[in-house]
Amino acid sequence: MGRLFLQAVIIVCSILIVMHLVFWQGYDSIFLIICNLICVAIAGILLMSKNLIFNPLFFLFLTLLASVLLRSYFLVYSDDVYVLDYLRLNENVTSFIWPSIILLLGLMSFMLCFTLFQPRLFTMARNFSSSIWVKWKVDLLIWVLFGISLTSLIVFLKYSGISGFDSLLQNISKKRYFVVEGSDWATSLGYLRLLISLSELAFYILIIDTFQYKRKFTMPRTALIFGLGFINVFFPLFSSSRSSLLIFFLNLFIILVLYNRLNLKLFTLGVVGSFFLIIAITSLRAKKQDANYSLYNLIEKVAVNRNMLGISKTAHIINGVPHKIDYKYGSTMVSWVYAPIPRSVWPQKPNVSVGKEVGTAIFDAKRNSYSGGSGVPPGIIAELFINFGSVGVIVLMGIFGIIYKTLFFQFPLVINSALDPNNVLFYLLLVLNLAYVFFGGSVSQTAIDFLAKIAPTLVFVKLISRKGTYIDLVR
Repeated sequence: MGRLFLQAVIIVCSILIVMHLVFWQGYDSIFLIICNLICVAIAGILLMSKNLIFNPLFFLFLTLLASVLLRSYFLVYSDDVYVLDYLRLNENVTSFIWPSIILLLGLMSFMLCFTLFQPRLFTMARNFSSSIWVKWKVDLLIWVLFGISLTSLIVFLKYSGISGFDSLLQNISKKRYFVVEGSDWATSLGYLRLLISLSELAFYILIIDTFQYKRKFTMPRTALIFGLGFINVFFPLFSSSRSSLLIFFLNLFIILVLYNRLNLKLFTLGVVGSFFLIIAITSLRAKKQDANYSLYNLIEKVAVNRNMLGISKTAHIINGVPHKIDYKYGSTMVSWVYAPIPRSVWPQKPNVSVGKEVGTAIFDAKRNSYSGGSGVPPGIIAELFINFGSVGVIVLMGIFGIIYKTLFFQFPLVINSALDPNNVLFYLLLVLNLAYVFFGGSVSQTAIDFLAKIAPTLVFVKLISRKGTYIDLVR
Protein backbone atom coordinates (compact mmCIF):
# COMPACT_ATOMS: atom_id res chain seq x y z
CA MET A 1 0.00 0.00 0.00
CA GLY A 2 2.79 2.40 0.95
CA ARG A 3 4.76 1.65 -2.22
CA LEU A 4 1.68 2.15 -4.33
CA PHE A 5 1.14 5.53 -2.67
CA LEU A 6 4.74 6.60 -3.34
CA GLN A 7 4.55 5.44 -6.94
CA ALA A 8 1.33 7.42 -7.38
CA VAL A 9 3.01 10.54 -5.94
CA ILE A 10 5.97 10.12 -8.31
CA ILE A 11 3.63 9.76 -11.30
CA VAL A 12 1.50 12.77 -10.34
CA CYS A 13 4.53 14.98 -9.61
CA SER A 14 6.19 13.88 -12.87
CA ILE A 15 3.06 14.81 -14.81
CA LEU A 16 3.00 18.19 -13.08
CA ILE A 17 6.66 18.77 -13.97
CA VAL A 18 5.93 18.01 -17.64
CA MET A 19 2.91 20.32 -17.58
CA HIS A 20 4.98 23.16 -16.13
CA LEU A 21 7.57 22.63 -18.88
CA VAL A 22 4.92 22.62 -21.60
CA PHE A 23 2.90 25.53 -20.20
CA TRP A 24 5.95 27.57 -19.26
CA GLN A 25 5.35 30.48 -16.88
CA GLY A 26 8.90 31.57 -16.21
CA TYR A 27 10.02 31.72 -12.60
CA ASP A 28 6.71 30.33 -11.38
CA SER A 29 7.35 27.13 -13.36
CA ILE A 30 10.95 26.88 -12.14
CA PHE A 31 9.85 27.14 -8.51
CA LEU A 32 7.05 24.58 -8.86
CA ILE A 33 9.30 22.16 -10.75
CA ILE A 34 11.85 22.29 -7.92
CA CYS A 35 9.15 21.62 -5.31
CA ASN A 36 7.86 18.66 -7.32
CA LEU A 37 11.43 17.37 -7.73
CA ILE A 38 11.83 17.42 -3.92
CA CYS A 39 8.88 15.04 -3.56
CA VAL A 40 9.93 12.85 -6.50
CA ALA A 41 13.50 12.51 -5.21
CA ILE A 42 12.49 11.65 -1.64
CA ALA A 43 9.76 9.24 -2.78
CA GLY A 44 12.31 7.52 -5.02
CA ILE A 45 14.78 7.10 -2.15
CA LEU A 46 12.03 5.78 0.12
CA LEU A 47 11.14 3.10 -2.44
CA MET A 48 14.63 1.66 -1.85
CA SER A 49 13.85 0.94 1.82
CA LYS A 50 12.29 -2.07 3.49
CA ASN A 51 9.27 -2.01 5.81
CA LEU A 52 8.17 1.22 4.19
CA ILE A 53 5.12 2.19 6.24
CA PHE A 54 7.07 2.14 9.52
CA ASN A 55 10.15 3.82 8.08
CA PRO A 56 10.54 7.05 10.10
CA LEU A 57 11.24 8.96 6.88
CA PHE A 58 7.84 8.02 5.50
CA PHE A 59 6.17 10.35 8.01
CA LEU A 60 8.65 13.08 7.10
CA PHE A 61 7.61 12.61 3.48
CA LEU A 62 3.94 13.05 4.40
CA THR A 63 4.70 16.38 6.10
CA LEU A 64 6.60 17.53 3.00
CA LEU A 65 3.59 16.89 0.79
CA ALA A 66 1.66 19.46 2.82
CA SER A 67 4.34 21.95 3.81
CA VAL A 68 6.33 22.02 0.55
CA LEU A 69 4.27 20.74 -2.38
CA LEU A 70 0.79 21.94 -1.40
CA ARG A 71 1.99 25.29 -0.09
CA SER A 72 4.05 25.95 -3.21
CA TYR A 73 0.87 25.94 -5.29
CA PHE A 74 -0.84 28.26 -2.82
CA LEU A 75 2.17 30.56 -3.13
CA VAL A 76 2.00 30.71 -6.92
CA TYR A 77 -1.68 30.52 -7.79
CA SER A 78 -3.62 31.94 -4.86
CA ASP A 79 -4.73 35.56 -5.16
CA ASP A 80 -6.12 35.60 -1.63
CA VAL A 81 -4.89 38.61 0.32
CA TYR A 82 -4.29 36.44 3.40
CA VAL A 83 -2.07 34.03 1.45
CA LEU A 84 -0.14 36.83 -0.28
CA ASP A 85 0.50 38.58 3.02
CA TYR A 86 1.00 35.57 5.31
CA LEU A 87 2.94 33.16 3.09
CA ARG A 88 4.59 35.35 0.48
CA LEU A 89 4.92 38.52 2.55
CA ASN A 90 3.98 40.15 -0.78
CA GLU A 91 7.31 39.11 -2.32
CA ASN A 92 7.84 37.84 -5.85
CA VAL A 93 8.11 34.09 -6.45
CA THR A 94 11.65 34.57 -7.81
CA SER A 95 12.86 35.07 -4.21
CA PHE A 96 11.84 31.48 -3.39
CA ILE A 97 13.89 29.72 -6.07
CA TRP A 98 17.36 29.70 -4.47
CA PRO A 99 16.04 28.74 -1.00
CA SER A 100 14.05 25.88 -2.58
CA ILE A 101 17.27 24.57 -4.17
CA ILE A 102 18.99 24.68 -0.75
CA LEU A 103 16.00 22.81 0.70
CA LEU A 104 16.26 20.17 -2.02
CA LEU A 105 20.03 19.67 -1.53
CA GLY A 106 19.71 19.53 2.26
CA LEU A 107 16.93 16.93 2.18
CA MET A 108 18.75 14.85 -0.42
CA SER A 109 21.88 14.85 1.77
CA PHE A 110 19.82 13.72 4.77
CA MET A 111 17.91 11.02 2.90
CA LEU A 112 20.94 9.53 1.14
CA CYS A 113 23.02 9.36 4.33
CA PHE A 114 20.09 7.84 6.22
CA THR A 115 19.52 5.23 3.51
CA LEU A 116 23.14 4.28 2.77
CA PHE A 117 24.64 4.37 6.28
CA GLN A 118 24.76 1.02 8.12
CA PRO A 119 25.00 1.59 11.90
CA ARG A 120 25.79 -0.97 14.55
CA LEU A 121 23.61 -2.04 17.46
CA PHE A 122 24.86 -0.81 20.84
CA THR A 123 25.05 -3.18 23.83
CA MET A 124 22.73 -0.97 25.86
CA ALA A 125 20.03 -1.32 23.21
CA ARG A 126 20.41 -5.12 23.23
CA ASN A 127 19.91 -5.21 26.97
CA PHE A 128 17.01 -2.80 26.80
CA SER A 129 15.16 -4.99 24.29
CA SER A 130 15.44 -8.11 26.42
CA SER A 131 12.86 -7.44 29.12
CA ILE A 132 9.26 -8.41 29.87
CA TRP A 133 6.62 -6.15 31.42
CA VAL A 134 5.08 -7.21 34.75
CA LYS A 135 1.32 -6.67 34.95
CA TRP A 136 0.99 -5.46 38.54
CA LYS A 137 3.87 -3.03 38.05
CA VAL A 138 2.27 -1.69 34.88
CA ASP A 139 -1.08 -1.22 36.62
CA LEU A 140 0.48 0.58 39.57
CA LEU A 141 2.57 2.86 37.34
CA ILE A 142 -0.38 3.78 35.14
CA TRP A 143 -2.56 4.75 38.11
CA VAL A 144 0.25 6.93 39.51
CA LEU A 145 0.86 8.64 36.15
CA PHE A 146 -2.87 9.16 35.65
CA GLY A 147 -3.11 10.85 39.05
CA ILE A 148 -0.09 13.09 38.35
CA SER A 149 -1.29 14.15 34.90
CA LEU A 150 -4.88 14.76 36.03
CA THR A 151 -3.75 16.84 39.03
CA SER A 152 -1.39 18.84 36.81
CA LEU A 153 -4.19 19.45 34.32
CA ILE A 154 -6.42 20.82 37.08
CA VAL A 155 -3.63 23.12 38.30
CA PHE A 156 -3.02 24.29 34.71
CA LEU A 157 -6.70 25.11 34.32
CA LYS A 158 -6.62 27.18 37.52
CA TYR A 159 -3.54 29.08 36.27
CA SER A 160 -5.50 29.75 33.07
CA GLY A 161 -8.31 31.36 35.06
CA ILE A 162 -10.83 28.55 34.55
CA SER A 163 -13.33 28.67 37.40
CA GLY A 164 -16.25 26.76 35.94
CA PHE A 165 -17.79 25.21 32.85
CA ASP A 166 -18.82 28.58 31.38
CA SER A 167 -15.33 30.04 31.62
CA LEU A 168 -13.95 26.79 30.16
CA LEU A 169 -16.14 27.16 27.07
CA GLN A 170 -15.14 30.81 26.68
CA ASN A 171 -11.42 30.12 26.92
CA ILE A 172 -11.09 26.83 25.09
CA SER A 173 -8.69 26.46 22.17
CA LYS A 174 -6.32 29.32 22.95
CA LYS A 175 -2.54 29.43 23.06
CA ARG A 176 -1.53 29.48 26.71
CA TYR A 177 1.23 31.89 27.78
CA PHE A 178 1.62 33.66 31.10
CA VAL A 179 3.49 36.90 31.74
CA VAL A 180 6.41 36.66 34.16
CA GLU A 181 7.11 39.78 36.21
CA GLY A 182 10.44 41.32 35.30
CA SER A 183 10.75 39.41 32.04
CA ASP A 184 10.31 40.49 28.43
CA TRP A 185 8.91 37.09 27.54
CA ALA A 186 6.02 34.93 28.68
CA THR A 187 6.15 31.45 30.14
CA SER A 188 4.15 28.49 28.89
CA LEU A 189 4.36 26.64 32.25
CA GLY A 190 6.60 24.01 30.70
CA TYR A 191 6.91 21.82 33.78
CA LEU A 192 3.15 21.57 34.19
CA ARG A 193 2.86 20.68 30.51
CA LEU A 194 5.53 18.02 31.01
CA LEU A 195 3.59 16.44 33.88
CA ILE A 196 0.37 16.53 31.84
CA SER A 197 2.18 14.86 28.94
CA LEU A 198 2.85 11.84 31.15
CA SER A 199 -0.72 10.85 30.29
CA GLU A 200 0.41 10.24 26.70
CA LEU A 201 3.22 7.95 27.84
CA ALA A 202 0.87 6.15 30.25
CA PHE A 203 -1.74 5.66 27.52
CA TYR A 204 0.80 4.08 25.13
CA ILE A 205 2.19 1.80 27.85
CA LEU A 206 -1.32 0.65 28.82
CA ILE A 207 -2.44 -0.05 25.24
CA ILE A 208 0.81 -1.81 24.31
CA ASP A 209 0.71 -3.92 27.47
CA THR A 210 -2.91 -4.90 26.77
CA PHE A 211 -2.23 -6.01 23.19
CA GLN A 212 1.28 -7.40 23.66
CA TYR A 213 0.40 -9.71 26.56
CA LYS A 214 -3.27 -10.22 25.65
CA ARG A 215 -4.58 -8.70 28.89
CA LYS A 216 -8.32 -8.60 29.50
CA PHE A 217 -10.18 -5.31 29.24
CA THR A 218 -11.26 -5.25 32.88
CA MET A 219 -13.36 -2.40 34.23
CA PRO A 220 -10.40 -0.58 35.91
CA ARG A 221 -8.22 -0.98 32.80
CA THR A 222 -10.99 0.24 30.51
CA ALA A 223 -11.65 3.22 32.80
CA LEU A 224 -7.94 4.11 32.69
CA ILE A 225 -7.87 3.91 28.89
CA PHE A 226 -10.82 6.30 28.61
CA GLY A 227 -9.48 8.62 31.32
CA LEU A 228 -6.02 8.88 29.78
CA GLY A 229 -7.53 9.18 26.32
CA PHE A 230 -9.69 12.07 27.52
CA ILE A 231 -6.68 13.99 28.86
CA ASN A 232 -4.77 13.41 25.62
CA VAL A 233 -7.66 14.79 23.58
CA PHE A 234 -8.85 17.54 25.93
CA PHE A 235 -5.53 19.26 26.65
CA PRO A 236 -4.54 19.79 22.97
CA LEU A 237 -8.10 21.02 22.36
CA PHE A 238 -7.88 23.40 25.32
CA SER A 239 -4.41 24.72 24.40
CA SER A 240 -5.13 24.82 20.64
CA SER A 241 -2.43 22.33 19.66
CA ARG A 242 -3.51 20.63 16.44
CA SER A 243 -0.14 18.91 16.00
CA SER A 244 -0.26 17.21 19.43
CA LEU A 245 -3.76 15.92 18.75
CA LEU A 246 -2.84 14.67 15.29
CA ILE A 247 0.29 12.91 16.55
CA PHE A 248 -1.70 11.21 19.31
CA PHE A 249 -4.25 9.81 16.87
CA LEU A 250 -1.57 8.75 14.38
CA ASN A 251 0.32 6.92 17.12
CA LEU A 252 -2.88 5.16 18.17
CA PHE A 253 -3.38 4.20 14.52
CA ILE A 254 0.19 2.79 14.41
CA ILE A 255 -0.44 0.68 17.53
CA LEU A 256 -3.63 -0.78 16.07
CA VAL A 257 -1.87 -1.60 12.78
CA LEU A 258 1.14 -3.18 14.50
CA TYR A 259 -1.04 -5.44 16.64
CA ASN A 260 -3.55 -6.21 13.87
CA ARG A 261 -6.43 -4.60 15.79
CA LEU A 262 -7.55 -2.20 13.06
CA ASN A 263 -10.73 -2.91 11.11
CA LEU A 264 -12.60 -0.81 8.57
CA LYS A 265 -15.22 0.39 11.05
CA LEU A 266 -12.64 1.50 13.60
CA PHE A 267 -10.49 3.09 10.90
CA THR A 268 -13.43 5.08 9.49
CA LEU A 269 -14.49 6.21 12.98
CA GLY A 270 -10.94 7.30 13.80
CA VAL A 271 -10.43 9.24 10.57
CA VAL A 272 -13.79 11.02 10.80
CA GLY A 273 -13.36 11.77 14.51
CA SER A 274 -9.81 13.08 14.08
CA PHE A 275 -10.87 15.23 11.13
CA PHE A 276 -13.70 16.89 13.04
CA LEU A 277 -11.54 17.50 16.11
CA ILE A 278 -8.83 19.17 14.01
CA ILE A 279 -11.46 21.26 12.24
CA ALA A 280 -13.01 22.14 15.61
CA ILE A 281 -9.68 23.45 16.94
CA THR A 282 -9.09 25.40 13.74
CA SER A 283 -12.63 26.77 13.83
CA LEU A 284 -12.34 27.93 17.45
CA ARG A 285 -8.95 29.49 16.77
CA ALA A 286 -10.24 31.27 13.67
CA LYS A 287 -13.36 32.47 15.47
CA LYS A 288 -11.30 34.05 18.24
CA GLN A 289 -9.07 35.82 15.70
CA ASP A 290 -11.68 36.79 13.12
CA ALA A 291 -15.45 36.76 13.36
CA ASN A 292 -15.77 36.28 9.58
CA TYR A 293 -14.73 32.76 8.67
CA SER A 294 -16.02 30.02 6.38
CA LEU A 295 -15.32 26.38 5.61
CA TYR A 296 -12.90 27.46 2.86
CA ASN A 297 -11.05 29.69 5.32
CA LEU A 298 -10.78 26.79 7.78
CA ILE A 299 -9.28 24.51 5.11
CA GLU A 300 -6.97 27.32 4.03
CA LYS A 301 -5.75 27.86 7.60
CA VAL A 302 -4.91 24.15 7.91
CA ALA A 303 -2.85 24.24 4.70
CA VAL A 304 -1.52 27.81 4.85
CA ASN A 305 0.53 28.18 8.01
CA ARG A 306 4.14 28.28 9.20
CA ASN A 307 4.24 24.83 10.72
CA MET A 308 6.46 21.92 9.65
CA LEU A 309 9.26 22.32 7.12
CA GLY A 310 7.38 25.02 5.21
CA ILE A 311 8.80 26.16 1.88
CA SER A 312 7.67 29.74 2.44
CA LYS A 313 9.07 30.32 5.93
CA THR A 314 12.32 28.56 4.98
CA ALA A 315 12.72 30.86 1.99
CA HIS A 316 12.00 34.04 3.96
CA ILE A 317 14.49 33.10 6.69
CA ILE A 318 17.25 32.17 4.22
CA ASN A 319 16.68 35.43 2.33
CA GLY A 320 16.81 37.34 5.61
CA VAL A 321 20.33 36.21 6.56
CA PRO A 322 22.47 38.16 7.33
CA HIS A 323 20.81 41.54 6.79
CA LYS A 324 17.83 40.82 9.09
CA ILE A 325 19.34 38.07 11.27
CA ASP A 326 23.07 37.70 11.86
CA TYR A 327 24.82 34.35 11.47
CA LYS A 328 24.69 32.49 14.80
CA TYR A 329 27.63 30.10 14.29
CA GLY A 330 26.04 27.26 16.25
CA SER A 331 24.77 29.21 19.27
CA THR A 332 21.09 28.39 18.63
CA MET A 333 21.87 24.66 18.66
CA VAL A 334 23.16 24.57 22.25
CA SER A 335 20.71 26.92 23.97
CA TRP A 336 18.71 23.91 25.21
CA VAL A 337 21.31 23.53 27.98
CA TYR A 338 19.75 26.28 30.13
CA ALA A 339 16.15 25.49 29.12
CA PRO A 340 15.35 23.54 32.36
CA ILE A 341 15.71 26.72 34.44
CA PRO A 342 12.17 28.13 34.89
CA ARG A 343 11.63 31.70 33.72
CA SER A 344 9.99 32.40 37.09
CA VAL A 345 13.41 31.71 38.66
CA TRP A 346 15.44 33.46 35.94
CA PRO A 347 13.19 36.19 34.46
CA GLN A 348 15.92 37.44 32.09
CA LYS A 349 16.76 33.97 30.78
CA PRO A 350 17.79 34.23 27.10
CA ASN A 351 15.43 32.78 24.54
CA VAL A 352 15.91 29.05 24.18
CA SER A 353 14.62 28.99 20.63
CA VAL A 354 15.71 31.23 17.78
CA GLY A 355 12.04 31.25 16.80
CA LYS A 356 11.46 34.42 18.84
CA GLU A 357 14.04 36.36 16.85
CA VAL A 358 12.86 34.83 13.58
CA GLY A 359 9.28 35.81 14.33
CA THR A 360 10.05 39.46 15.05
CA ALA A 361 12.88 40.08 12.58
CA ILE A 362 11.60 38.15 9.56
CA PHE A 363 7.83 37.96 9.94
CA ASP A 364 7.23 41.05 12.10
CA ALA A 365 5.18 38.86 14.44
CA LYS A 366 3.85 40.58 17.52
CA ARG A 367 2.89 39.22 20.89
CA ASN A 368 -0.80 39.54 21.63
CA SER A 369 -3.42 38.38 24.09
CA TYR A 370 -4.41 35.52 21.81
CA SER A 371 -1.07 33.94 20.91
CA GLY A 372 1.02 35.22 23.82
CA GLY A 373 4.19 34.85 21.79
CA SER A 374 5.77 35.94 18.55
CA GLY A 375 7.96 32.94 17.79
CA VAL A 376 8.12 31.21 14.42
CA PRO A 377 10.10 27.93 14.64
CA PRO A 378 12.57 28.06 11.73
CA GLY A 379 12.74 24.39 10.75
CA ILE A 380 15.99 22.49 10.54
CA ILE A 381 17.04 23.71 7.06
CA ALA A 382 16.59 27.39 7.91
CA GLU A 383 18.23 27.03 11.33
CA LEU A 384 21.31 25.37 9.85
CA PHE A 385 21.49 28.16 7.28
CA ILE A 386 21.25 30.78 10.04
CA ASN A 387 24.21 29.14 11.76
CA PHE A 388 26.46 27.92 8.94
CA GLY A 389 25.11 28.97 5.55
CA SER A 390 24.31 26.76 2.55
CA VAL A 391 27.39 24.53 2.91
CA GLY A 392 26.49 23.90 6.54
CA VAL A 393 22.99 22.84 5.48
CA ILE A 394 24.28 20.16 3.11
CA VAL A 395 27.03 18.84 5.40
CA LEU A 396 25.11 18.86 8.68
CA MET A 397 21.93 17.42 7.15
CA GLY A 398 24.05 14.44 6.07
CA ILE A 399 25.41 14.10 9.62
CA PHE A 400 21.91 14.34 11.07
CA GLY A 401 20.81 11.63 8.63
CA ILE A 402 23.45 9.31 10.08
CA ILE A 403 22.41 10.18 13.67
CA TYR A 404 18.74 9.67 12.81
CA LYS A 405 19.45 6.24 11.28
CA THR A 406 21.62 5.20 14.24
CA LEU A 407 18.93 6.21 16.72
CA PHE A 408 16.11 4.26 15.13
CA PHE A 409 18.37 1.29 14.41
CA GLN A 410 18.72 0.78 18.17
CA PHE A 411 15.00 0.06 18.57
CA PRO A 412 13.80 -2.42 15.93
CA LEU A 413 10.07 -3.06 16.18
CA VAL A 414 10.42 -6.79 15.55
CA ILE A 415 12.63 -9.24 17.41
CA ASN A 416 12.59 -12.83 16.18
CA SER A 417 9.32 -12.22 14.28
CA ALA A 418 7.61 -10.80 17.37
CA LEU A 419 6.94 -7.22 18.39
CA ASP A 420 9.09 -5.88 21.23
CA PRO A 421 7.00 -3.68 23.59
CA ASN A 422 9.92 -1.49 24.68
CA ASN A 423 10.92 -0.71 21.11
CA VAL A 424 7.33 -0.11 20.03
CA LEU A 425 7.01 2.42 22.85
CA PHE A 426 10.18 4.27 21.84
CA TYR A 427 9.13 4.23 18.20
CA LEU A 428 5.83 5.91 19.09
CA LEU A 429 7.52 8.57 21.21
CA LEU A 430 10.17 9.40 18.64
CA VAL A 431 9.11 8.86 15.06
CA LEU A 432 6.29 11.38 14.62
CA ASN A 433 7.55 13.86 17.20
CA LEU A 434 10.99 14.03 15.59
CA ALA A 435 9.52 14.27 12.11
CA TYR A 436 7.43 17.23 13.24
CA VAL A 437 9.61 18.95 15.86
CA PHE A 438 13.08 18.37 14.37
CA PHE A 439 12.27 19.17 10.75
CA GLY A 440 9.74 21.91 11.46
CA GLY A 441 10.99 23.31 14.78
CA SER A 442 14.53 23.89 16.00
CA VAL A 443 17.48 21.85 17.26
CA SER A 444 17.12 23.08 20.85
CA GLN A 445 13.39 22.44 20.81
CA THR A 446 14.08 18.92 19.54
CA ALA A 447 16.69 18.28 22.25
CA ILE A 448 14.28 19.43 24.96
CA ASP A 449 11.42 17.35 23.56
CA PHE A 450 13.67 14.31 23.14
CA LEU A 451 14.98 14.42 26.71
CA ALA A 452 11.52 15.15 28.15
CA LYS A 453 10.15 12.00 26.53
CA ILE A 454 13.12 9.62 26.69
CA ALA A 455 14.32 10.25 30.26
CA PRO A 456 11.05 9.35 32.04
CA THR A 457 10.41 6.50 29.61
CA LEU A 458 13.74 4.86 30.41
CA VAL A 459 12.96 5.09 34.13
CA PHE A 460 9.39 3.82 33.85
CA VAL A 461 10.25 0.91 31.55
CA LYS A 462 12.95 -0.14 34.00
CA LEU A 463 10.42 -0.06 36.84
CA ILE A 464 7.80 -2.23 35.10
CA SER A 465 10.17 -4.77 33.55
CA ARG A 466 11.88 -7.95 34.56
CA LYS A 467 14.83 -9.46 32.76
CA GLY A 468 13.97 -11.67 29.80
CA THR A 469 16.01 -13.83 27.47
CA TYR A 470 17.72 -11.92 24.68
CA ILE A 471 17.03 -13.25 21.19
CA ASP A 472 19.07 -12.21 18.19
CA LEU A 473 17.46 -9.33 16.37
CA VAL A 474 15.80 -10.12 13.07
CA ARG A 475 15.14 -7.29 10.64
